[in-house]
Amino acid sequence: MATISSNSLEQSAPKKALLMLDIQHDFTSEEAKIPMDFLQTTQMINNLNKLLDETDQENVEVIYIGNEFSTFDFLNIFRNFAAIKNTKGATLDSRLKVVSNNYFAKNKQDAFTNPALNTFLQSNDIKELFISGLMAEACVYATIKSAIKIGYKVNVLTDCITTTSIRKKEKTLLKYLQIGAKNIESKDVIK
Repeated sequence: MATISSNSLEQSAPKKALLMLDIQHDFTSEEAKIPMDFLQTTQMINNLNKLLDETDQENVEVIYIGNEFSTFDFLNIFRNFAAIKNTKGATLDSRLKVVSNNYFAKNKQDAFTNPALNTFLQSNDIKELFISGLMAEACVYATIKSAIKIGYKVNVLTDCITTTSIRKKEKTLLKYLQIGAKNIESKDVIK
């Protein structure tokens, strides 16, 4: 059983990080421009908030990652102009607890396209990641692939990810296992 809590870890043990991807107004709110399944997003946020309440933040870095697209990006047409930098839509969903200032912006699916994320993880001796957020088959998947390629141990919080449909989510969970990630539920990491 994986655990984020580190009560039994020695002081010199590598830290862990909880990454929360794209839990932003334009994807998770009732007014979302690219709406995810609202039931899934509500459950995801509730599970993450519970996890945040019970996580030992001395040994776990909590990291928020968000899409911030340029106003002038042609692809905005296909994204319904969602998550434009400096707009309400790019802000974190107000239901999500914010417990750190660790925020990394991205404008591609893979969170590691922002090199500052990997630099931060390495400078904090983080070797293991717990990944959550959306979209399970896109941004979450791309980030997991890069994290594994870089050499991180990756755990996906299956009840803390979401997409546009349950069917897509189930198929994507199998893909995570195939590339080397471990699928766990948030209740299995809370002590």
